Amino acid sequence: MSAFSSELIDYLEGRISFEEFEIRREERKAKLKVTDPEEGVSPSVQKAFASMMEEGTETEQTEEEEEEEEDDEDDDYEEEEEEDSEEERKVEAKEDEEGPSAGDVFALEMELNRENKKMMKERRNRSKLPRALRGLMGEANIRYARGDKEDAVLMCMEIIRQAPLAYEPFSTLAMIYEDQGDMEKSLQFGLIAAHLNPSDCEEWVKLADMSLEQDNIRQAIICYTKGEVTPDL
Repeated sequence: MSAFSSELIDYLEGRISFEEFEIRREERKAKLKVTDPEEGVSPSVQKAFASMMEEGTETEQTEEEEEEEEDDEDDDYEEEEEEDSEEERKVEAKEDEEGPSAGDVFALEMELNRENKKMMKERRNRSKLPRALRGLMGEANIRYARGDKEDAVLMCMEIIRQAPLAYEPFSTLAMIYEDQGDMEKSLQFGLIAAHLNPSDCEEWVKLADMSLEQDNIRQAIICYTKGEVTPDL
């Protein structure tokens, strides 16, 4: 059985709309059933776009390891927070005995330190890109910045093959094709990137505007909705 997602291939080859792509993908997730892609799909497309629903065993293991590392980081953070709270209680007890002192400054520093840790935790990267591929993704972005777009495209395609749920290579491809003036391909890759990273509201609004420029009002409304913006059509 092939490991390629039929709805992704159909969308990329223009046989279905982005709305139909989302509906079919959600149906697949609900049924937990994998279907074979249609015959006649070009090998280049099959190589470029691995199934968004089926990651290889190696990728799954890598993600599980990353999740375990994140859990360990959470545990470490909680332990540090408990230690900070204990130190703060000791400072407060000392202040009760001796009155206001330099402990006030220390307590403030402890509070600021805890707040900084919380902010760092919230900013932690939740990317689906395995650590083993982050170097390659960085190199692809460097090649793109230097104008070596052909090499950058090949690198992004390889990353997509190994990590189809990572939004970064799709996002870079969208920028490359936008620079080349191929707005249709840029929108196509941009929609997939946004689908994999739905919290980026600004990107959804940009995609909605691009959809309007291509006279795809229905798709624009979907993008505006995901970006939580009321369209003024």
